[in-house]
Amino acid sequence: RIWAQARGQRRIGQEMGRRQARCMAKAALATFVLSSGAVSAHAGGDPDRCPGSPVSTHAWFQMEGSATAGCAHVKAEMLARIAGISNGTWRDPHNEGKYSLVTDAGAVGAVVFDRLSANGKYTDRMKFTFEEDSSSCKVAGCSESQGMSFGDQSTNYCNLRNLLCGQTDGCCTVLHDFAWQKGASSKSSYAGEDSSVCLGGSGGSGGGLDGERQTSCLIDGNTEDTSSTTADGNADDTSSTSASAKSITTMFASSTGAASLSDIARGRALAAVVVAMAVWASQLA
Repeated sequence: RIWAQARGQRRIGQEMGRRQARCMAKAALATFVLSSGAVSAHAGGDPDRCPGSPVSTHAWFQMEGSATAGCAHVKAEMLARIAGISNGTWRDPHNEGKYSLVTDAGAVGAVVFDRLSANGKYTDRMKFTFEEDSSSCKVAGCSESQGMSFGDQSTNYCNLRNLLCGQTDGCCTVLHDFAWQKGASSKSSYAGEDSSVCLGGSGGSGGGLDGERQTSCLIDGNTEDTSSTTADGNADDTSSTSASAKSITTMFASSTGAASLSDIARGRALAAVVVAMAVWASQLA
């Protein structure tokens, strides 16, 4: 009887120890993820200017800037680029994602787009608002991943930039070409801000490790401007393309923000630790 009582007490003590370990593991996991800064959808940003996400743990990027054109022209160019994906006049240079219109408030009101990665696995949603400023247009944009994510290889930033950049940035235009000047920005901890990856050839955005860098612009569904860009950013005209053809004259590379490979490393390290702690907690159950 004494032995049975001792064994029962031992079992109770073991169960209490397991429960305490589970609670500690869950608390540690929650603290680690929250302290990473990747969980909050709007920390440091403006929730009124962002489209939101169905998951709390996701990458996001928000920025403001100014375009040297009226807001009507800026918005029309953005809509034309998205329409150009289906009619063959524009393609997303960041590994050929598929933009689509979600809502449009009309005139120069707010507009919301979705972007599906080339492999069909990842969706981001972005919102743009416009404000006339003399002969220029102030634009605020915010892109949020719609699934759980940490590092995004600058995808959310490129989602916004590739709808606003002009030919001097190495971007292809459809209706109106204007200069874009990026202003203030904020982002989740592991979101990237490397404009050099936005024209492709650096992986990310569901396009594998490499992808193809954009070196020409579409004229119609079958023809491309073949004025290629050389390594030093100077155009090397190899065709007799008409004056109306839009060519890339520079390849824009920025040293601003973290490099995409470091974003990958940080994101993978964080994910690995989170998974390991979750597995440990489940094994204690």
